[in-house]
Amino acid sequence: MPKLLERLGLFEVPSDVQIWLMGIIGLGAMFYVYFYSPSIGHEVSGPVDKFIQGLIPFTYAPFFIAVGRLYGRKQSQIKGLLPGLAIFTVLLFVVSIGRNSRAAFMLGFTSVALAFGLGLLLGVFRTRLFTLRNLLIVLIAFWLFDGPAADLGTAMVLVRNQRGEVSRSNLVDLTLEAFKDKEAIQAYRQAASSEELDWDEHYLNNIFLARFCNLKFNDASLVNATKIGDHDSDMLNFSFDRFIVTLPNPILDALHIDINKIETNSSSFGDYLYYKAIADDSVLGSLRLGQFAGTGMAAFGWWYLFFLGLLMIPLYYLFDLFSIKRSSINSTNGTTAEFEFSLCGLMALTTIFLFFNNESLISFSVFLLRDWIQLVFLYFLVSSFTRFLNRIIR
Repeated sequence: MPKLLERLGLFEVPSDVQIWLMGIIGLGAMFYVYFYSPSIGHEVSGPVDKFIQGLIPFTYAPFFIAVGRLYGRKQSQIKGLLPGLAIFTVLLFVVSIGRNSRAAFMLGFTSVALAFGLGLLLGVFRTRLFTLRNLLIVLIAFWLFDGPAADLGTAMVLVRNQRGEVSRSNLVDLTLEAFKDKEAIQAYRQAASSEELDWDEHYLNNIFLARFCNLKFNDASLVNATKIGDHDSDMLNFSFDRFIVTLPNPILDALHIDINKIETNSSSFGDYLYYKAIADDSVLGSLRLGQFAGTGMAAFGWWYLFFLGLLMIPLYYLFDLFSIKRSSINSTNGTTAEFEFSLCGLMALTTIFLFFNNESLISFSVFLLRDWIQLVFLYFLVSSFTRFLNRIIR
């Protein structure tokens, strides 16, 4: 398998131009899916839209130029990179507001931060962390995330109910208007912190940092799972249905399986778990995020840990394939082995680090059978296409 991935070009070091082309393709895909897709506001459907949606992770490729040594670059160019990244970030920022999605804006920065931390641990990057410059960077970043960015994130939540009713351009205008209303923002935060809910996700006042507080999904799922009990037949059937709808239509037709994909996918595992706990079907379709500990207990009982253990073995192997050891020779230490990562794996780094936020064991199974293959295949296609374009540009 490692040799196959090398032949597919996963460990070929892409040029900066090639990576920028990947980012442009990803941003174009994001703009199409969030602004012009026929299935806008709903689960993306249709093979063409699904394919374009799969290109969205490439949006964040340019951010990884700063940590190029992780994927085989001899050195990372930072100074000339900043103006281009600034413009690219503004465009990404506008699209994320139109999408009304904090994650769309945060994923790139999070992945690069995790990649840089990984490089520090491996000794790829050597820097003095405690300097005046780094202190100023931390203070400015803290002010941004605790001030303007947090207010903007709250403004996006305030207008979220309207995202299916107005155009994306109008949604951007409404978000900016809500951002200016500091009293409404403060009132929302106070109400959220004092409100007592059966499904409580309010752990931090900062709405951006709250995205990283994954314990809230675990806690909410386990609390509601205890109200249902173990081995709930409805939860088990819903889990199997969610697995079946991931299969392509030709396979479903060949097996004579009649299932409504749109209806099944319209509710998340968190929705269905909450619905079973409070017996109120109005919560279906809210797409609240569950977590596999609670949904696993409700569907499989303590057996979910056994299934989880079985799934972890191939999952670890597949993630590990995104890195290889290369031997290098230097005059000081002689022959040494260094880790090199595929850009494909680096772009999925946030997903890997947050993998245990998955809603269900079914999500792990789907990743093994479809998502990992799709990730590698799309990277092969996009890297081959951008490599071809790069040769033409030269």
